[in-house]
Amino acid sequence: MRTPHRMTAQIPVTPYEELGRLDELEEDGRLEQFLRDSDAHENFANDEPANDGPPDGQLPNEELANEERPSRRRGRRKKRFSGLPFALKAVVALVVLAAFLTLADRWAVLYAEHRAAGQLRDSLKLSAAPEVEIGGFPFLTQFAGGRLDEVKVTVPDVAADRVSLAKVSATAHDITIDGAPTAVRGARIPQVNGEVLLSFDDLNRELGASQVTFSGDGRDRVLARGTLPVAGHDLKVRADARIQRDGERGIATRIGGMRLDIGDLATYRPGTGPSDGLHLSRPAAERLAKETEKAKEVLAVPSVVRRLGVPDAAVRQALRDDTRLAELTGSPRFVRQAMNMNLVDVAADNPQLLKRFGLDPALLDSLTRLTRPALADQLSLGFRLPKPDQGDVRLRDVRVEKDGIRVQVTGEGLAFGR
Repeated sequence: MRTPHRMTAQIPVTPYEELGRLDELEEDGRLEQFLRDSDAHENFANDEPANDGPPDGQLPNEELANEERPSRRRGRRKKRFSGLPFALKAVVALVVLAAFLTLADRWAVLYAEHRAAGQLRDSLKLSAAPEVEIGGFPFLTQFAGGRLDEVKVTVPDVAADRVSLAKVSATAHDITIDGAPTAVRGARIPQVNGEVLLSFDDLNRELGASQVTFSGDGRDRVLARGTLPVAGHDLKVRADARIQRDGERGIATRIGGMRLDIGDLATYRPGTGPSDGLHLSRPAAERLAKETEKAKEVLAVPSVVRRLGVPDAAVRQALRDDTRLAELTGSPRFVRQAMNMNLVDVAADNPQLLKRFGLDPALLDSLTRLTRPALADQLSLGFRLPKPDQGDVRLRDVRVEKDGIRVQVTGEGLAFGR
């Protein structure tokens, strides 16, 4: 009698449960492995190659899986996002909101800076709008409260008397806005610190009609070197300018050491002092002493002899004897006396005598009109800060640097647009 086989009751599996199992396998990455294992087991049992194609009319398992995969991926993405914790979703939302608020705040700052630059340009009558930078973050909360932490303003190329200021920059703190945020009427600035630069490059360009260049020499000294056209002659000009404060809002220049060199013939110094006027240079005086005929013509003029301080007896002997003349003019004293003689005074009595020295009388006429104040005015670097309608602006420090004259400025109680 046969022993009966034990029969195991199988619980039927619905198609929905089977799909659910496949979905779980795919999420865990085991579906493809399961399909490969199943194909391998079936091919082994039937002694058929594992790579045989499917029955006619059916798609391969891999192609079928590829067709179903996109929709399943979309479903998984939705499930994954829906499975994120609420706290993480809240953080993402806050980050996005903060980014939008920051962008809006920056746009508001740019708009405010543009409007402020335009108003400053119009109120100060500037040729170009200044650069305005509003500091502090966030701007909208500051503006709503009617107070700004910091504002920086940079104004290029500001006209100041005969010269232009290359750069004016100022930083103001704790600005109070009148009428914010609905209707802005003006602003009050309790304290502002700034800097003014008078560039040597601008000075060389604006005062360049005389082809003079400026350079710094020490903390308060500016050197002027170049050429100055006078009566058709290009004379070399040299001058030293001392920079100093003129009150609380002005810069003054004291011009000294002014001289105009007429080649190697003579030097003109405007003024009435003993060393001022038109004087022979040392090379010209030495040539005069060596040229016998020219020396005799000069010594034949009584007014010149008196200015040279030579005794009349020595002059009479020198005019009769060339040896005596060589002794007289060859001495170092004669060269010094010739250099000390003011040719302006000589020309007043003997205008034609200048030609004996190689000088143009028309040039002397123009030089005498070029007085010290007139020449100093051409080389003046002074300027004054404008006085504001409200408040006070003062100079704090003046310093000569390599690129120009730099001035520190401070202001108090300033107000605009009120």
